[in-house]
This record gives sequence, structure tokens and C-alpha cells, in this order.
Amino acid sequence: MNKNKLRSQSRRLHDSLSWLIRGFTLADPRKAYPNFYLSPQQSYVMYVIKESREISPGEVAKKLRLEKSHLTKIVNSLIEMGAVDKATDEKDRRRLLLTLTPKGEKIFKELDRVSIESFMALVEYVPDKERERVIESVELLYDAMKRLRSDVEAGK
Repeated sequence: MNKNKLRSQSRRLHDSLSWLIRGFTLADPRKAYPNFYLSPQQSYVMYVIKESREISPGEVAKKLRLEKSHLTKIVNSLIEMGAVDKATDEKDRRRLLLTLTPKGEKIFKELDRVSIESFMALVEYVPDKERERVIESVELLYDAMKRLRSDVEAGK
């Protein structure tokens, strides 16, 4: 493929995805979360913990590609909020595990509801006959990103 064409396509994709993501993260979240406020990073951490049920801080940092010191600040804020619990792994006393508390589960449920409602509002602006194609394209990009990440981690 022509490098200039690939560069041009990459720029268009970069700009489109950047503005799409900014559109969601720059909206005032206090309107969406009337009973609590979560930063995007806190939300990502909660999603990873929910997905794993229990997970070490190091594994969360690796999944989200965050510095451990930055993750510590995020986790501590979630602990102070009462959303996350940190405990010693019973199988390996040197290892800490993060879990969602009952309050965290409730917050996560609300976060998930608000997130889906936000996407519903966006998807309504995509013509009905184009929605599946858009979703399949995003899934294709996600799969490509996972393959790229795997290759980078394998040193390729």
C-alpha cells in the first residue's frame, strides 16, 4: 500500500476517534451521574475490576497501561469513595486484590446504564441501515488493536 495513502487514512482515523472520545469524556459528567462523580480514569479502573471480579493493582495497571503510582492514586480515591476494596490474596499473602464493594457494584450499574444511554443517543444519529456496518467496523478496529498490542508485548 502507498505510504502516503496509509498516512492520510491514519490521520483521518486518528482525528475522528479522538473527537469521538473527547465528545464523551468532555461532557459534564455531573449531569449524567447526579449522585456521584467519576473521572474517566476511575471509570476505566472500575470496568477492569468488574470484568475480572478480583484483580491485582499490577494487572489493572498493565491492562490500562498506567503507571503504578498513577493507578495507586485512582484506586485510593475509589477506596475512599467506598467503591473498591483492597485485600490480601489468601493464596499468596504478598499479593493484593481489588474488588468492587456493594456500593461499587451499585455505582458500576449506574455507570453502565449512563454509558449505554449515551451511546444510544449517539447511535440514533447513525442511519438505521448503517448501524451494523459502523459497529462491525469498530469491532474490526478493536480486534486490530488487540493484535497490535499482542505483537508489541511479544517484541515483534
